[in-house]
Amino acid sequence: HQKLLDYLHAQNIKIALATNLSRDLLHDILPIFSLTDKFDYIRTPSECRAKPDPDMINSIIAASGINKEQVVMIGDAPTDIQMARLAGVDGIGIASDKFNHQLLQLESPLHIFTTITDLYQTITRNT
Repeated sequence: HQKLLDYLHAQNIKIALATNLSRDLLHDILPIFSLTDKFDYIRTPSECRAKPDPDMINSIIAASGINKEQVVMIGDAPTDIQMARLAGVDGIGIASDKFNHQLLQLESPLHIFTTITDLYQTITRNT
């Protein structure tokens, strides 16, 4: 994760976190994984409606001033891809033990990667 986030930052790509975790729990978790300073925008159900409602993405888009066409949602849950679709942005899935490729495919994402490493390698290979 760190490698991907660092690479995106080096490319001046804004990174947002939209999670259904509470703001308080997220405050406790981010430092454990050294992620405290990795996100330009964070939205939780503490200030927005929970996924799959598009409120988090729409709030991030409004705050950033980025065009919707430049936004992609990367997530490991069907609700992530649903939220992207409802917000009118592309969704990319990362398969996991909890939500495998078949479950994510039901939501018709732009693409599904097997791991974050696969996503990282694809992004860095194409730049």
